[in-house]
Amino acid sequence: MSSQTHLQKLCLEHTELRPEDIQILGTLAAQLPMMADLSQADLFIDCLSRDRESAIVVAEAKPTTASSLYLGSVIGQFAYAQHEPAVMYCLLSGKPVTGSRAISQEQKEMQQNVVPIQNQQGQPIGVLILERDITHEVQQEMNVAFLKEKTEQLGKTLLHLALQEDRTTGLMHEGMILFDAERHVTYSNRSAEAWLMRLGMTEELEVRRWLTSLLPKERNVLQNQMLTHEVVSGTYALEVKSMLLYEEGHPVGGLLLIRDLSELKEREKELVLKSAFIQEMHHRVKNNLQTVAGLLRLQVRRTQHEEVKQTYRDMIQRMNSIALIHDILAYKGLDQINLYEVIHRLCPMVIHSLTDPDQNIRCDLPAMLTLWIEPEQATTLALIVTELIQNSIKHGFGDAMNQEPIITITLHQSADMVTMALIDNGAGIHMPNRETSVSARGGSHFGLNMVRTLAQGQLNGTFRFEGTEHGAVAELQFPLSNGGRESE
Repeated sequence: MSSQTHLQKLCLEHTELRPEDIQILGTLAAQLPMMADLSQADLFIDCLSRDRESAIVVAEAKPTTASSLYLGSVIGQFAYAQHEPAVMYCLLSGKPVTGSRAISQEQKEMQQNVVPIQNQQGQPIGVLILERDITHEVQQEMNVAFLKEKTEQLGKTLLHLALQEDRTTGLMHEGMILFDAERHVTYSNRSAEAWLMRLGMTEELEVRRWLTSLLPKERNVLQNQMLTHEVVSGTYALEVKSMLLYEEGHPVGGLLLIRDLSELKEREKELVLKSAFIQEMHHRVKNNLQTVAGLLRLQVRRTQHEEVKQTYRDMIQRMNSIALIHDILAYKGLDQINLYEVIHRLCPMVIHSLTDPDQNIRCDLPAMLTLWIEPEQATTLALIVTELIQNSIKHGFGDAMNQEPIITITLHQSADMVTMALIDNGAGIHMPNRETSVSARGGSHFGLNMVRTLAQGQLNGTFRFEGTEHGAVAELQFPLSNGGRESE
């Protein structure tokens, strides 16, 4: 059965339309597919049923340029006023309806535009319906309405708690003040009232002036923006947060929260004093070490024994290494020390004090990054680096060389382990026996024994020293005692 024949059959069975009216509807129905594609919407022709209580769908067209609201055909189905009021209104009154909402036969939310179809006498014989799916829009509107409702309920609850002198607001540690557009206090909890008394504001005019001084100009603040102020009065230090409240774009009052920072500020002062005291202690220790080092230099000049002189020089270098750590702590006041900074400052200092300018020993250092270690570790590592550099200078670069003498120091961190290597290109070892080669480069001397003891006892690490025909390698591995961090 063709669509035209089906339309004619439905109209004859369920409506009171005349044949000439049915022909008009058939002509319009033939144009529905093109109109549906152009409008990208579902189009229908509905006619009033004989009982005038419902409308029957006599023609339809689904768009090929957009998705349809319907899975199957709805021709021959009835539409009732409770589901599609716009259709029934237009059929009975002959007036168009735009933007009306309805529920489709498949129970989907939709928006309808309904216009009457008239015969040559101007009488309504049916309606042309354009339908669009608005399920997503309706869900969004419901979400917004739900959020608005909950926000209003929360606001009313908070206001009720404040105005009723609720136990919760009364026990708040922070002071809370509510005021209206004229800066009149409408509510203040017990904590806020106590603070107003401490600040000497017993008159309403004084409170209003204070509120005005803490609040921004209305044109200079965003709606519902919280601003923070620090108020110092005598021995009191307060953090005051203020906010203007708006309704429909106009200020209707505001909120003030008062928090006592007096104890926190006092603790900050104590920490500053303690930090300054600790820095001064480090500074004095550094000065005392340098004084002792100066006295040892005098002894170096007075003694005639070369072995005693060398012992004094070694002691001076160790004291200078420890003094360097205290110098960093004294001027920077840190709880941790950057190992890279220690190495970059220590190496040139040791080389300069132990060599002549014509020796031209160069120290190749790692790129300046950040690797934080504890001060105790820093002191131990400063002693170790000093001993290793001294060992290279004394035993590796003692004779004339055919190449530039270089001491290379590398650092590598993996998880919580640090690996430090000191490599020199000094006099090599030609003996095949490893223990003998170590002894030949000073492995049995006090310096390397002290390094091994410090590495194992103070750093809980390992130490390896190996001499080859191309120089010597000293490698130290140790864990970070407090989770050091490395960054560029």
